[in-house]
Amino acid sequence: MRLTIFLAIFFLNTSQANAETMGFDCHFDRYSMDGKTGEEDFKLSYLVDDESGKGYLMGNQGTSEVTVIPSEGQVTFIEVTTSGNVMTTTWVISGPAVHSRNTVFMGKLRGSQYYGSCEMK
Repeated sequence: MRLTIFLAIFFLNTSQANAETMGFDCHFDRYSMDGKTGEEDFKLSYLVDDESGKGYLMGNQGTSEVTVIPSEGQVTFIEVTTSGNVMTTTWVISGPAVHSRNTVFMGKLRGSQYYGSCEMK
């Protein structure tokens, strides 16, 4: 319920006096890459500051700012890396989540998806 209320007011009032930071922990245990599937233990954490409207990814390679797109029943985080690659995480409030990586390296596209779940911390 707290998350639903947060998502509903997130962009409506970003200057309130009692600012709140929300945290989301995501755990992915399955992946699909290059036509293959497998298991992997992969974790990401996100922080969203409703005062500034900014989101941050805290992963295994440091912290980076992300775009936060809340909508009814879901939230999506979009990261554009310094090399221009796009990574997204979409979490449905009921639990399931997917993290997608669209990486171009040496002129070759390497896409991957990780499946798991997130929870508000």
